[in-house]
Amino acid sequence: MGAVDTFSFTGDMPYFAQHGDLLLASDWRLTFADSTLQAEPLLVAGLALITKTAHAIGVGFGTLASPVLHGLLAVSVAWAAGLPLADRPLHVQTRARVAVAAGVVLTGMAHWAFFYGHPAQILIPVCWIAAASLAREGRVIAAGALIGLCTGLESWAILGLPVLLLAPTLRRSAAGSSVAIATAVLVFLPFVALGEFHMFDYRWVVSGGTPVSLVLDPGTRFPWSLRLVQAVAAIGIAALVAWRLRTSLAALWAVPLTVVVVRLSLEPTLNMWYTVALGMLGLVAAADVVTGRLDDLRGRSRTHPHPA
Repeated sequence: MGAVDTFSFTGDMPYFAQHGDLLLASDWRLTFADSTLQAEPLLVAGLALITKTAHAIGVGFGTLASPVLHGLLAVSVAWAAGLPLADRPLHVQTRARVAVAAGVVLTGMAHWAFFYGHPAQILIPVCWIAAASLAREGRVIAAGALIGLCTGLESWAILGLPVLLLAPTLRRSAAGSSVAIATAVLVFLPFVALGEFHMFDYRWVVSGGTPVSLVLDPGTRFPWSLRLVQAVAAIGIAALVAWRLRTSLAALWAVPLTVVVVRLSLEPTLNMWYTVALGMLGLVAAADVVTGRLDDLRGRSRTHPHPA
């Protein structure tokens, strides 16, 4: 798949990399002057670095970016898939990790994340699972910082806040949430305070056939204020799931999966790459369920105590 992608259209990647070049130059203040740019500093800078490296070694962007990103996505998914299986034998964890990573590659999820230029569709859910695991262990500062840093990939990463409710106490959850929000603010602060920042001026267009089109006519502009409504719904419903499953390791994937399902249900446009996060989390959930989590959720098997 990587060899094919080397020569294929790479969607938004060239556009993101172009703004990454701007970010790494003296005119970095203009990075977000164009409201069309809906990728964030860490993503565009990373793609720009891949572009510069490819030029330096005399290969095309796709020739370098395809194996790098495919490898990164497969390894990160394999690692994350094992976290909900912490109460299983090591050989079960290993098989699940390999199966989920292979599934992400063989089903084309990694291909589409690369093809359309949105690797964050996999990387952000991976980080949510990691943050959920950290929160359960009481390491809320690290969990919150991870979520905040992920907004540097794409801003919707902040929707992962509900995983912090898996912390041992509500006070720790609040501390983690504060760190997440503060970190997210710091990611964007230089561009807002010192640059021309117009990201929030962008308006999506409601597409026919989406659930949103049942309320808003197709062609209606969908501003960031409605993104806020979408965020409140996703965070609120996922928070309920987090509270209900807080004693189970299944929460590590169930809470992120809920966020993604609610988000997609309220999307004004359904782009192909949006489904990648849903599919990846579905594979992680399946790996957990088929190795015995269903009995756990039904209360017929062992339970994993909430960390003290």
